[in-house]
Amino acid sequence: MVREYRLAAGLSQEALAERCGVDRKSISRMETGAFSPRLDSVFNVAEALDIPVSELFEVLGKPRNARSRGTSPPNTPK
Repeated sequence: MVREYRLAAGLSQEALAERCGVDRKSISRMETGAFSPRLDSVFNVAEALDIPVSELFEVLGKPRNARSRGTSPPNTPK
Protein backbone atom coordinates (compact mmCIF):
# COMPACT_ATOMS: atom_id res chain seq x y z
CA MET A 1 0.00 0.00 0.00
CA VAL A 2 2.93 2.36 0.58
CA ARG A 3 3.81 1.89 -3.08
CA GLU A 4 0.31 2.90 -4.14
CA TYR A 5 0.47 6.07 -2.03
CA ARG A 6 3.90 6.87 -3.48
CA LEU A 7 2.70 6.38 -7.04
CA ALA A 8 -0.44 8.44 -6.39
CA ALA A 9 1.85 11.24 -5.19
CA GLY A 10 3.82 10.95 -8.44
CA LEU A 11 7.06 10.07 -6.69
CA SER A 12 9.77 7.59 -7.56
CA GLN A 13 11.34 5.54 -4.79
CA GLU A 14 14.42 7.76 -5.06
CA ALA A 15 12.40 10.97 -4.77
CA LEU A 16 10.48 9.70 -1.74
CA ALA A 17 13.70 8.48 -0.15
CA GLU A 18 15.31 11.88 -0.63
CA ARG A 19 12.34 13.65 0.97
CA CYS A 20 12.48 11.25 3.92
CA GLY A 21 16.23 11.22 4.45
CA VAL A 22 16.60 7.49 3.79
CA ASP A 23 18.01 5.48 0.91
CA ARG A 24 15.95 4.04 -1.94
CA LYS A 25 16.41 0.49 -0.65
CA SER A 26 14.70 1.47 2.60
CA ILE A 27 11.66 2.67 0.66
CA SER A 28 11.65 -0.54 -1.34
CA ARG A 29 11.80 -2.66 1.82
CA MET A 30 9.00 -0.61 3.37
CA GLU A 31 6.85 -1.19 0.31
CA THR A 32 7.41 -4.94 0.34
CA GLY A 33 7.15 -5.30 4.11
CA ALA A 34 10.69 -6.65 4.32
CA PHE A 35 11.36 -4.62 7.48
CA SER A 36 9.73 -2.32 9.98
CA PRO A 37 10.94 1.27 9.64
CA ARG A 38 12.06 3.42 12.55
CA LEU A 39 9.42 5.67 14.06
CA ASP A 40 10.98 8.86 12.70
CA SER A 41 10.99 7.32 9.21
CA VAL A 42 7.27 6.55 9.47
CA PHE A 43 6.55 10.19 10.31
CA ASN A 44 8.81 11.39 7.47
CA VAL A 45 7.15 9.10 4.92
CA ALA A 46 3.66 10.13 6.03
CA GLU A 47 4.61 13.79 5.73
CA ALA A 48 6.23 13.29 2.32
CA LEU A 49 3.15 11.45 1.05
CA ASP A 50 0.80 13.97 2.67
CA ILE A 51 -1.18 11.30 4.51
CA PRO A 52 -2.05 11.00 8.19
CA VAL A 53 0.61 9.08 10.10
CA SER A 54 -2.17 6.90 11.57
CA GLU A 55 -3.02 5.72 8.07
CA LEU A 56 0.58 4.78 7.40
CA PHE A 57 0.79 2.92 10.72
CA GLU A 58 -2.29 0.96 9.70
CA VAL A 59 -0.69 0.00 6.39
CA LEU A 60 2.72 -0.84 7.84
CA GLY A 61 1.20 -2.78 10.73
CA LYS A 62 -0.44 -5.37 8.48
CA PRO A 63 1.32 -8.67 7.89
CA ARG A 64 3.06 -8.74 4.52
CA ASN A 65 0.64 -11.27 2.97
CA ALA A 66 -2.37 -9.18 4.09
CA ARG A 67 -1.24 -6.03 2.28
CA SER A 68 -3.16 -5.41 -0.90
CA ARG A 69 -1.41 -5.03 -4.21
CA GLY A 70 -2.55 -3.12 -7.25
CA THR A 71 -5.25 -1.11 -5.53
CA SER A 72 -5.61 2.60 -5.24
CA PRO A 73 -5.12 4.20 -1.84
CA PRO A 74 -8.32 5.28 -0.11
CA ASN A 75 -9.67 8.66 -1.25
CA THR A 76 -7.37 8.70 -4.27
CA PRO A 77 -8.86 8.88 -7.77
CA LYS A 78 -7.97 5.99 -10.04
